[in-house]
Amino acid sequence: MAASTTAPEEEIDIYTPDHLKSNVWRYFGFEKIQGKITGKDKVTCRICRTKLKYHGTTSNLRAHPSTLHPGKLEVDGGGGEGSGPRQARIDSMLPPSRGLPYARQNRAADLLTRFVCEDMRPINVIYGSGFQAFVHELEPRFKIPCFRTISGKITKLYDTTKDDIRGMLRGEKL
Repeated sequence: MAASTTAPEEEIDIYTPDHLKSNVWRYFGFEKIQGKITGKDKVTCRICRTKLKYHGTTSNLRAHPSTLHPGKLEVDGGGGEGSGPRQARIDSMLPPSRGLPYARQNRAADLLTRFVCEDMRPINVIYGSGFQAFVHELEPRFKIPCFRTISGKITKLYDTTKDDIRGMLRGEKL
């Protein structure tokens, strides 16, 4: 009796065409009886022999192995989603960034100079680990200028501010 139930299963082969590349196809295939695919509208699970509808995409097939055969997926090395080759991220195709564009880097350095001057902070605040971590979190590509650059920008800001105040006192700029 047991031989009669296994005999039809042995005659039914589960076949996956080579052009189907998704990882889902490790768990599914089309039934093939006597060398012929019986139909392409249903697929069969290789593990439990459950039949599922196939509409041309694997979206509905992905849930079956992860929900009904999670132990099997771990043994096989992950299964469906999350294993095997993945599509490359677009940023991996771009050349590595060397930092901020010049105009943005310069604008950020000017704002850093204003921060030091307006809040009356010592210039060495730029060397603090907390400040550097804060700046890196906001914009990882920003290169904090050195002491000499900040000093030069402070001098320029001082000269500009001094000229603006002189102009206001003369009545030129109000």
